Amino acid sequence: MQWTNPWIELGVERGIERGLERGIARGTDRGLREGRRREAAVLVLRQLRRRFGSLPTDVEDAIHSLTLRPLESLGEALLDFKRPADLAAWLRRHSSRRRR
Repeated sequence: MQWTNPWIELGVERGIERGLERGIARGTDRGLREGRRREAAVLVLRQLRRRFGSLPTDVEDAIHSLTLRPLESLGEALLDFKRPADLAAWLRRHSSRRRR
C-alpha cells in the first residue's frame, strides 16, 4: 500500500501542465520564426530569379541557409544589384561575417 499526498499530486499535475504550456509556446514561436524565414527566402529567390534568371544551386542553397535578418537585408540590397556578381559579392561578405 502506497500513501499519497493530494498536495504533492496537485503540485506534480500543475508542474506538468506548466511544462507542457511552455513547451507548446516555445514550439509555436520557433515554428513561426522558421516559417517567416522560409517565406523570406522564397520571396528573395523569386525576386532574384526575375532579375537574373535561373540561379546556381550553390547560390540558392546559400540563400536558404540565411537567417531572417540577413534575408531581409538581402531583400533590400537586391534592389541595387545590376548583375549576378553583385549578388555573389553580397553573399561573400555576409558569409565572412557569419563565420566570425
